Amino acid sequence: MNSADLSWKPPKSDGGSKLTKYIIEIRDARRTYWNKVEEVKPSVTSYTVSNLTMDNEYVFRVIAVNDEGQSPPLTSDKSAKPKRELSKSLIITTNIG
Repeated sequence: MNSADLSWKPPKSDGGSKLTKYIIEIRDARRTYWNKVEEVKPSVTSYTVSNLTMDNEYVFRVIAVNDEGQSPPLTSDKSAKPKRELSKSLIITTNIG
């Protein structure tokens, strides 16, 4: 399985309105556009992105959302590139935050 494990911390301030969800996005490092992977509940602060293509390089970001709108994106500081290992399983861990 080609996947990346993401984790992040909740925002320090919610601007006076409770979080309603997080939006997780992915971008191929060679491209400029972002694609939505998933929307998760505000209690969720980790997610595994599956079905990544071997040897492609990816960048991830998380956006906090409340009734006032969206936060600025929290973007991963490093890209993730799935590579074949000696075993059949593959997991890449990228921490955001």
